[in-house]
Amino acid sequence: MRLFVLISTLGDGIRQVPAMLLPPQEAVVYVVVWQNDGMNACRTEEQLLRERSDVCLTTMEGIGLCRSRNSAIEAAVSLLKNPLEEAVFLIADDDERFHPGAFRLIMAAYARHRRLDIALFRLRSRTDNTYFKPYPEGWVSYKERPRSYYP
Repeated sequence: MRLFVLISTLGDGIRQVPAMLLPPQEAVVYVVVWQNDGMNACRTEEQLLRERSDVCLTTMEGIGLCRSRNSAIEAAVSLLKNPLEEAVFLIADDDERFHPGAFRLIMAAYARHRRLDIALFRLRSRTDNTYFKPYPEGWVSYKERPRSYYP
């Protein structure tokens, strides 16, 4: 099973992306879609990303978060060894930072729950360590989620 971290970034947001990448890990691939609108000012970051063997960087003209994420999914699918390869796609923003053990935990969740289609993981603030959304503490079936559950 491989984990594809799908990162959409716009304009000079690419400056944040190298800082969010963890050291290379087996079975982890970063797919970065940069909506650069012809920007040349961020070529240093672009070069840093292109030098990493675990990063697939694509550029696209225009803007649109959905377009960018769809483009990232298409790029990740094209990297699959075969259509039946098990893969997890993690949608990430360019300002996130991952705990060093995060990817291992995400992969373990999908390995443990083989029928899992979509999972939401909790994200903490870097400034005060609080959770951004009131997600439940443990596993919850969407059908049986608490009424106060977000979303």
